[in-house]
Amino acid sequence: MGISPSAVEEAKNTMGLEKTAFAMGIILEKQHRQLVISPGGYLRGIMAKEKRDELHLERSFYALLKENDTEKLNEKCIEKKNKKTPKNEEFHAFKSELNKVLKTFKMPEAKEV
Repeated sequence: MGISPSAVEEAKNTMGLEKTAFAMGIILEKQHRQLVISPGGYLRGIMAKEKRDELHLERSFYALLKENDTEKLNEKCIEKKNKKTPKNEEFHAFKSELNKVLKTFKMPEAKEV
């Protein structure tokens, strides 16, 4: 994961076991999404915020959830837009054939009355 054991120990001493575990989960997810380049540095930044009483891990957690939901929604919209259904394909094939046939017809010339 890229975090030294000494950084983990320092985090446990600074934030406690539960917050450290929660922070590690967030860091791991952010690393997976390529949002964190240096997990150890990120953890040290989290500890610095904890010491200043500015740490809000729940915000990071909910932001990741929201981002994930948005990504899934976008993927579904794209998938739905690109999805070719059998009925849709049949309709387009029928329309194409109909256009070919219609092009072969000649309209009768209008007779003057």
